[in-house]
Amino acid sequence: MKRVFCCDFDGTISREDLGLATMRRFAPPEWWDFEQRWRRREISSVECLQAQFGMVKATERQLVDFYRHAKIDPRFKDFCRACKRRGIRVVVLSDGLDFYIERILRRLGLRDVPYFANHMEFVDGRMVFGFPHRNRSCGMCGNCKRRHVARLRKQYDWVGYVGDGHSDRCVVTAGSQRQRLVDEIYAKDALAEHCAEHGIPFHPFRGFRDLTRRVCGLTLRPSLGSIIAT
Repeated sequence: MKRVFCCDFDGTISREDLGLATMRRFAPPEWWDFEQRWRRREISSVECLQAQFGMVKATERQLVDFYRHAKIDPRFKDFCRACKRRGIRVVVLSDGLDFYIERILRRLGLRDVPYFANHMEFVDGRMVFGFPHRNRSCGMCGNCKRRHVARLRKQYDWVGYVGDGHSDRCVVTAGSQRQRLVDEIYAKDALAEHCAEHGIPFHPFRGFRDLTRRVCGLTLRPSLGSIIAT
């Protein structure tokens, strides 16, 4: 059976949302106004990201150094290795930036783990953004995770989703169980609250230690998980 885990990055693989961490370190307090508007779905994540990073007062070198010290779940690498030994693919899906995701995966020795994220680079000392995975028919996210999962759904017999936040909600919410794209959901924080509120079955987890144990000790079945956290 072909199996794949789709993993969010910020707050899931990383210990904190690196976009928010960047704002706290390099932007004035007004960045939070845009964050609240995005969480209320008044603006898209593209609008939010460009507005917030437009406030950032940092050079390319400062950001590279800042992300070099980002705290990552220490068990994520073990999780990837456990999945690889069992023939399970791991794909990272993020509405954050490839600028830090690529560097962090490379630092961890996980160059072979594919990722899809929004693009950012410095051109003549200025941040330039790109959104190659945006779904313009919706437009709320810069990187449409739902589209990626729908594509992987056609390639794999079993799809697990791991996430923690607002950008993960459209992947796990689909109206009826038959329409859901994922077989099992592993959620914490805001995503766990969303699943519990809407009666979406999920497995609560604290970190990749929990998921590594599950990969090593259990047989994954092609059916939606049966745990609903209370």
